[in-house]
Amino acid sequence: MERHPILTEEESVAIKMIQNPLTFRDLIPDYSFQFETGEVSEEAVQMYEEFLQFLQTNEELSIQESDFISRDDYVKGFKRAVAMMRLWIDSIYRV
Repeated sequence: MERHPILTEEESVAIKMIQNPLTFRDLIPDYSFQFETGEVSEEAVQMYEEFLQFLQTNEELSIQESDFISRDDYVKGFKRAVAMMRLWIDSIYRV
């Protein structure tokens, strides 16, 4: 199948990017920091789940886009902070 451009020279249509607003789920890391030895206790898992519930309940406080920092940098920093918080929780209940 031959590829055809979206626009031809005869057409002049402006194209814009629409970015979905940030949500709670965008701020949760898809990685974690873990201790090399030991297991994660049930208490730590429960406390982390409660922390995530807190973030979701207070989502409007977490999602504050700014002119000072890019959206991607903000999300990366927030995810790293959440991952660090999880490691802190795990350290409290370290088995």
